[in-house]
Amino acid sequence: MGQAKKIDRKFLVESDYLLKSLDLVSIDLVEQFYIGFGVDEEVRIRSVEDHASEDHKVTHYLSIKKGRGMSRIKTEVQIQESTYKQLYENLTPIVKKRLFYDYCGHHLTIFKYFGKLEGLIIVKVEFDSEEEANKFDIPHWFSTEITDDLSYRNQNLYLKINDINEYSMLVAN
Repeated sequence: MGQAKKIDRKFLVESDYLLKSLDLVSIDLVEQFYIGFGVDEEVRIRSVEDHASEDHKVTHYLSIKKGRGMSRIKTEVQIQESTYKQLYENLTPIVKKRLFYDYCGHHLTIFKYFGKLEGLIIVKVEFDSEEEANKFDIPHWFSTEITDDLSYRNQNLYLKINDINEYSMLVAN
């Protein structure tokens, strides 16, 4: 089981036209469901289709994330497709394309959402330390920072698109 401290900042992106000028590293398509959630903890399952591989390999994961804001702990294990199918309910998944870029020495992940979240574009920048994250020079094409905005956490987007009542409670805390 892999556990790692994740340090990142997230921003809205108003338009993806500038992405064409960046160096694309890889793309994958993600479908994810939340099977447990709280204010500072979430348990999710996801299916990831790797568009960089010739056969578009699909891998399934069970993840637990703890904490909130810029620095969180993530534990993740790979699971079989049959386990994945047993765990999700008849709810709407979050479906998003992840585009990975290298930009000025940083790894960027652009999330382009589909379905009920169509038009939402978020960029995540990963860092080795909180100090590095705090010194990051924000590019002009990034819009509002949403790192600490709970309404943009994937678990809350999931609750919202599925009309689950816990959404208002989790955003308020």
